[in-house]
Amino acid sequence: MSNEPASPSVPPENTPGSDKSSPPAYPLKRIVILAAIILCLSVLGVAAIDNSTYLAAVCQQQTFSPYSGTEDMQKGKGYQANYPLFAFDLRRMSIPRNQVRAGGVQKDEIPALVDTETETAEQSTHLNPRDRVVGVVLDGEARAYPIKIMRHHEIANDQLGGMDIAVTYCPLCDSVAVYDRNTEGGTVELRVSGLVYQNNVLMFDRSQSEEDLESLWLQIGSKSVSGESKGEALDALPVELTTWGEWKQRYPDTAVLIADQGFSKDYENNPYAQYESSLAPMFEIANPDKRLPHKERVLGVWTEKTNRAYPVSLFSADKTTIEDEIGGLKIKLAYNPNTESIRVVEADEGLEWMYSFWFAWAAIRRDTEIHNEDEVAAKLSLPNIGTPE
Repeated sequence: MSNEPASPSVPPENTPGSDKSSPPAYPLKRIVILAAIILCLSVLGVAAIDNSTYLAAVCQQQTFSPYSGTEDMQKGKGYQANYPLFAFDLRRMSIPRNQVRAGGVQKDEIPALVDTETETAEQSTHLNPRDRVVGVVLDGEARAYPIKIMRHHEIANDQLGGMDIAVTYCPLCDSVAVYDRNTEGGTVELRVSGLVYQNNVLMFDRSQSEEDLESLWLQIGSKSVSGESKGEALDALPVELTTWGEWKQRYPDTAVLIADQGFSKDYENNPYAQYESSLAPMFEIANPDKRLPHKERVLGVWTEKTNRAYPVSLFSADKTTIEDEIGGLKIKLAYNPNTESIRVVEADEGLEWMYSFWFAWAAIRRDTEIHNEDEVAAKLSLPNIGTPE
């Protein structure tokens, strides 16, 4: 048998004695076949990908089904040959739908933690002093969430100090925020949707009934951006991004997540290592704010009316504290040059904060100010790095 590819079909040439005025039948057949294909796709729902109610985001790759906490994924079970499909309630969406991207995983494939397993600082042996942790203290109870664990889960639905909380981390934005899970609509259980906006994780509320399509919640935006929950805000709780060594020194009685959270995960493996060493975001940013380098780390502080960023570059070994006012509310920041981390020492009620790469903070909180912007620009003295390709 010949290995040559088959030639495309072409109408036969007219032969002597044939009716040259009769058009070939092939064009008509093609029209009929094309019409049938369009009809079939419409019936299957492909035509509804961009309608006013649903978003179907298709990742152009084969992926695994959601993790179950068993060994099935390691054995290859659950592999899907079809493309994953995400459907969420996007009615009255408050962010541009055409800027929502599939992040490369399915809905819930990155498994959020629920009621974490912890141990004392003395018992913990899986962390190095330089390992970064998300530190939270509520009602005198301290807990550390290692970044090397959060990279693989992104969200931890937990209880601390008598409160229902969600510890959230987006690896693409290096953004950390801790939220009160009690909202106007009830207590939410946040999960990873597999979708991102401006590179930032879009979360969904698993506590909604199975009959309803879940609303989406934007981490850096601190609120729901679609569906029945649109506009509902998440109240941010005090948080710190530092190293395990510093956190343990200041909070020797802290609890910390154990290395086994019930999933077959290699927490020592950093799948984002190459990305973290690059200068550009993973996905292109719409109208990027070029006042700072994309991946300048900032502490973002906000009130109901004001957003303000405090870049790490503002600080140095000679300048370790900043006192400021935002809308009449006072805040005091401290910088540790050994860990290159900022923490909020004092803050009036009404101030909320989180950590992020500059590009994501500025892309989502468009009206953000920069504390002492001219000083930062002069200190960095960097060329305009432009839009990522």
